[in-house]
Amino acid sequence: MKRKLSTFFVLIFALISGTGVMAQNLIKLAPQVIVVNLGPKNPHFDEAIYPHLKFYYLPDIQVANGADINHKFDITGSPEFIVRAYNERHLKQYDFLLFDKNGICYTEGSDLLESVDISKALCSNGKEFGDNLKDVVKKGKTAKVKSGDYPWGHVHPKLKVGLRHSAVVRSPFLTGHPFPQDVTAETADGKKVVLENVIKGKPTVVVFMYIPPTGNLETLNKFYKGNAPKPPEAIAKKQVKNTLYLFMLEGQFFGYNPKKGLKAKYGK
Repeated sequence: MKRKLSTFFVLIFALISGTGVMAQNLIKLAPQVIVVNLGPKNPHFDEAIYPHLKFYYLPDIQVANGADINHKFDITGSPEFIVRAYNERHLKQYDFLLFDKNGICYTEGSDLLESVDISKALCSNGKEFGDNLKDVVKKGKTAKVKSGDYPWGHVHPKLKVGLRHSAVVRSPFLTGHPFPQDVTAETADGKKVVLENVIKGKPTVVVFMYIPPTGNLETLNKFYKGNAPKPPEAIAKKQVKNTLYLFMLEGQFFGYNPKKGLKAKYGK
């Protein structure tokens, strides 16, 4: 039974990390991929394992109810725009925004990383994520610019039933708008950047995540960088779960398996 379960997880991991056929079309449509972390950087998180992703951090944001990466939570702190949008459920963990080359949001959606094939994620314009990437990356289509403020107010996602699948879809929020100019983030070395500036110029996907600032990363870090014993299976499994989504982004967009990067860097 244990062997069957192991084989099952290996197959799932192969699909998620982009080694399957499904990833090939996305590799040809890869945009710039930005991961915005809802909080400070965990000192044991190694960005180098994910060489194709750009990470930015919001160190002044705190999780309000102590939830971990697998649970819903509210946030406090700043930037004010992110906090309000998050708590009103316009933006949440694993939500994504697709921007055109001019830095205008083309479409958006929820739970990009909840499907084994992320190209099938349903966007707020009713189209699948892969089809929107074809429009923005391959065809160079741009968004219709909207005037006025964002549609503030608590939102309730709706179930959209399609021919191929059904998915929970939320109403557009940033679509037609640039990213707010007053939202700044930090790089791993503490350099402040305006997110709008790093989004402009090329098709970009922004994904929101929460990598806890403390936790099991330290145990794994000591194992990879030193002579510490291999961490218990429970800790290793939890960390795989916490970073599985980053593996998906690297694998399906860029055909890269971060496990190879770990092996090459640390020999483990």
